[in-house]
Amino acid sequence: MRMWMCNPLILCRKHLVAEYNECSMFVGTLKKGISVKGYIDNDLFEPLSLLQRHETLRREMQKRGYKHDRIIEDFQIKLDHLPKEYIEHKIDRKNSLKQLLLRCEECLKRFKQFKDYISPLDAFGTRHHCPSCKENLTFEDSDFEFELSCPKCNSKLNIIPNREYYVYKPFI
Repeated sequence: MRMWMCNPLILCRKHLVAEYNECSMFVGTLKKGISVKGYIDNDLFEPLSLLQRHETLRREMQKRGYKHDRIIEDFQIKLDHLPKEYIEHKIDRKNSLKQLLLRCEECLKRFKQFKDYISPLDAFGTRHHCPSCKENLTFEDSDFEFELSCPKCNSKLNIIPNREYYVYKPFI
């Protein structure tokens, strides 16, 4: 079990579905009071991000048209038996991304496809970049096409939601 904590767009189908399922397994482990020391020591688990990460993965699966059937609620995550340093542990996102890209050719391909438009280390998939000036762009998920102006360079972008990812095209 592990949490990759990279932008979910990068994850191939296998890694996306696996991490989604593993988040549920972490909930079960925490509920039973089983030690997560090995996961923390090996930089595989970030307890405080479990709920938000699972929801991010669920949304990405939904965008891609994959089946998802679990929702984790706050009350299901029990951290009271963990030491403070375990609870506050943060995964080294750069190292985790490096490990993922070395292990999986499909994830590497997706990384190369999206790296100009996303923040690869954004574990919750909320930050996007202007393709012209690389300024951070913020917008909510949408089911329909809309226009956005970059606040820095004023480039007009046509944001087209796709089942798998957002496509950014200069507005002409």
